[in-house]
Amino acid sequence: MRAFGFAGGLTAPHRLTGPGTVVFDDMRDLPGLLAGRSVS
Repeated sequence: MRAFGFAGGLTAPHRLTGPGTVVFDDMRDLPGLLAGRSVS
């Protein structure tokens, strides 16, 4: 299962990493991530 971790809030990105986890820091990226597109 793929999981998404939003690192643009209070949680540090390193605390969100893990197998199958996509860490992102801009909510504008979420629709593309859900559609399976990679963001840069």
